[in-house]
Amino acid sequence: MQLRELVRVINNSLEAHIAQLLPGLTGSLDGKGATAPIKIEALGFLRALLQTHPAAVFHPYLPKITPPVYKNVAEKYAKISAEALLVCSEFAKVFPGKEGFDYAPLVAPLYTAAYLLFR
Repeated sequence: MQLRELVRVINNSLEAHIAQLLPGLTGSLDGKGATAPIKIEALGFLRALLQTHPAAVFHPYLPKITPPVYKNVAEKYAKISAEALLVCSEFAKVFPGKEGFDYAPLVAPLYTAAYLLFR
């Protein structure tokens, strides 16, 4: 919760630090020692980043951050799955944000993750 509040308080100020933040986030989402509360906090933080920063900032990093989020959509723990779906809804807003960015390879795995959850 504190990380999300940090993003909201310093709105749009972490743009220069995204590259340093994302490896820790992805490690928190798919690392062996990642517990449920850590995953929930990491997903919430990522969602807050996506909501408060320009889409173009994330485009170079989307191929690395989408797979662990998609993996958490299928998580058995409902809170993790729900938070991952909220992040996916933010991805859908970020994908088409920049001219020339090819987001097509990121859409099929998103569809698959959601489909497998809801079937």
